[in-house]
Amino acid sequence: MAIGVGDRPAHYAVTGSIEPARITPAYRAGLLVVAIAMLVLPLLYLGIIAAAARLLWWHVTTNTWILSSKDGGFWKVVGYFGPAAAGAVVVFFMIKPILARPARGTDPVEIWPAEQPALYEFIRAICTAVGAPFPNRIRVDCQVNASAGLIRAPWSLRAPDFVLTIGLPLAAGLTVRQFAGVLAHEFGHFSQTGGMRLTVIVRTINHWLARVAHERDAWDQRLAEWANSGAWAVTITFQIATLAVWFSRKILVGLMYAGHAISSFMLRQMEYDADCYEVKLVGTDAFLATSTRMRELGAGAQFGYHDLQNAWARRALPSNFPAYLLGHTGRLPEGLLARLRELPDHKTGLLDTHPSDADRADAAAALECAGIFEGGEQPASDLFRDFDALAVKATRHHYANDLGLPLEAATLVDSTSALAATGKRQQWQEAIVEIFGDTLTFLRPISAPWPPPSLAMDAALSASTTAREAMVRDRDAAAAKVRRFEELVNDGELAESAIELLQAGFTKVSPQHFHLTETGGDATKASLDAKAAQQSLEPELQRYERLASDRIGAALALLANPRAIPPSMREELMEEIERIAPALNAFAGVWPIVREMNHVAGMHAMVESNVDRSDDQAAAVRQVSRLGSRIYECLRRVGTELRAAPGLDPMPPSTLAENLGFRDGSSEFPPAPRVVAAAAAIRFDLVGRLATIVIAVEAKMSGAAQSSGA
Repeated sequence: MAIGVGDRPAHYAVTGSIEPARITPAYRAGLLVVAIAMLVLPLLYLGIIAAAARLLWWHVTTNTWILSSKDGGFWKVVGYFGPAAAGAVVVFFMIKPILARPARGTDPVEIWPAEQPALYEFIRAICTAVGAPFPNRIRVDCQVNASAGLIRAPWSLRAPDFVLTIGLPLAAGLTVRQFAGVLAHEFGHFSQTGGMRLTVIVRTINHWLARVAHERDAWDQRLAEWANSGAWAVTITFQIATLAVWFSRKILVGLMYAGHAISSFMLRQMEYDADCYEVKLVGTDAFLATSTRMRELGAGAQFGYHDLQNAWARRALPSNFPAYLLGHTGRLPEGLLARLRELPDHKTGLLDTHPSDADRADAAAALECAGIFEGGEQPASDLFRDFDALAVKATRHHYANDLGLPLEAATLVDSTSALAATGKRQQWQEAIVEIFGDTLTFLRPISAPWPPPSLAMDAALSASTTAREAMVRDRDAAAAKVRRFEELVNDGELAESAIELLQAGFTKVSPQHFHLTETGGDATKASLDAKAAQQSLEPELQRYERLASDRIGAALALLANPRAIPPSMREELMEEIERIAPALNAFAGVWPIVREMNHVAGMHAMVESNVDRSDDQAAAVRQVSRLGSRIYECLRRVGTELRAAPGLDPMPPSTLAENLGFRDGSSEFPPAPRVVAAAAAIRFDLVGRLATIVIAVEAKMSGAAQSSGA
């Protein structure tokens, strides 16, 4: 059957149907074993709850003699009601995960036949060839993946509703032939109706076990408070209950790992089975080419998401995320591409849910199939009507619902501009290395001599040459000192983190994790020693920083001299530096606060995430509150200091505080990690742009000197 796109002629066709993959008796037996084992795990947990409840009932009904005894008074009340209260708490906390419902996410963007007639026709042809039911719903998202799933609960007796989710980056980065193979793989899952139902049950049980083993809520916080406050009898009761709850969660963790191990075999077999459909549709060669392309798109996505963090820090997000990821894939270094195009030699592990690429390739090669799909070398995005508009819609959904980014705080820019900004940042990185070598660090403030020093042209040229030559000569030694300074800061911050944990009631703080020989007083001594060593390095660091300042100042003095730089170049660079220098200097003024906020926020997250592991949870809660107050004070100071500093966006006028996410007139502050990330990203841009200007001025003066000498 030939398939066209809209009014365009067909350039690909499906010429036949696929014989269903044969399911062996061993495979069926394996599915049965997995199904039984996965159902046993929740029943085992219910049995443990029943045993705990039965033990509680036994105590309440059998040990009434404790209350009827004539002696003991207060102690007999404690002896009877203490275990009863602790047991009731344990049973409640074991039942609570069964009743708790996970937070429901927002479904991906759904598409309809009237919107995408050619895509629906294409999908129908693939379903017919595979012998799979047509999906009841088709959705799109921004993942480098496609998936098949069930809408109705897998234990329902009614016919299942199938949903197909297509990752638009796949459609942007694959050919029609490769895309057809991916869909055939997913429809292969559709044809495994029983396996699909079982897969959903397995994944649901595994996810539930993982969630209830690790998730914490307000009840857990309340139990911690009860266990560390009030009369000693109440404290002991709830501390015993806390220990029992901890033990029950360890049981859940064990069941979680058991469930994962049991289900891995079945999930791998289903992937092999679905691969057969893909190979039979498009052929072994296309299957292998698609696997390679998927590795490339995955690597591009990693770079894209990393750069998206930088883009979000600057509050400028690409409006078309699939195009943005595809652009990053096209910029992968040749060396990395060569490695990605080699078949990885990794073999499948016993706990892997998917076979390795090498094992899948071996299985595909064993089929030696040419496929029944002809043609299809065009981009798969051709199958969509107005692909870019759909990608923009899915992008907004991805930002708001999957990544949780407040879009009202960002500007959406076209993906070409976003990729160009990435290219600029790469150029700025090269300029930074050329000026500073490997000496620029987050730990040190950096400023620009502004207004520039008043130097005659000859004096500025001489100062520029002297500083540049000294920096080149001392670059390696200075970089080594900077690395040593970073090590000392890290040691000091680790020691301070250990101190915070000790003050939060953690008695078992591992010394080696914090670069200590022992805990307690050693942490305080290590912190003081690290600070003293940092101070001893200050003169050497400052000497190199003065050389950098002299070099930058000389370049800016030349830029300010009308006789040194041609008018057109001077006007453009002066406009740039007049915005950069004040912003960079404003950051230099608050940089110690930014550093402190980053460190305190890290300690706050560390203590907060481990409150339930503290031996004194009340102390841990107090410590979390104290660290939170320190973060708030840092945010207040940064917002206040930068509220008057002109921002980077002249239209409309902004302040650096707004660039960091502070809202004028609002008493609410943005999260500290977001402020730190934005400050680091913007400072990088400022330093990079400054370094680019310095290099441009030096190159112009060097060229002029050579022309004069000639």
